[in-house]
Amino acid sequence: MTPLRGVDQPRPRRGSQVHTHNITTHTCEIDGDTAHCESYVLVCLLNHDGVTARVISGRYIDRLERRDGAWRIALRTNVIEWSGMVPTLPLPFADVPDIQGNGAPARSGDDPSYQRPLTNRRATHIPPGSED
Repeated sequence: MTPLRGVDQPRPRRGSQVHTHNITTHTCEIDGDTAHCESYVLVCLLNHDGVTARVISGRYIDRLERRDGAWRIALRTNVIEWSGMVPTLPLPFADVPDIQGNGAPARSGDDPSYQRPLTNRRATHIPPGSED
């Protein structure tokens, strides 16, 4: 059995330097202790060259089972609907002085999502005329 990897352990170099998986549009058919589910996924992978990114759209198709009162994925497969390679663009809002005031993204325990308690360290920016 492979031990679980903790957030403080380095990750091996993989096919991208940054990635996101956006799970959307979930449907589920439940029949007793078994469920069949489908979720759409949009994946963006920044390649190690930092210049190009892969974009993939598809679906996860799962069979879930309820065991001891908890639902777990028993089987997962996927379907790739389309994919492509795109050039990257400059980071939007990079000119905002404190854009990473709440922390820079990191594949470690330094990522802002691990901050406890969560606080806002950025200055409040309220656009003129929006206080109404």
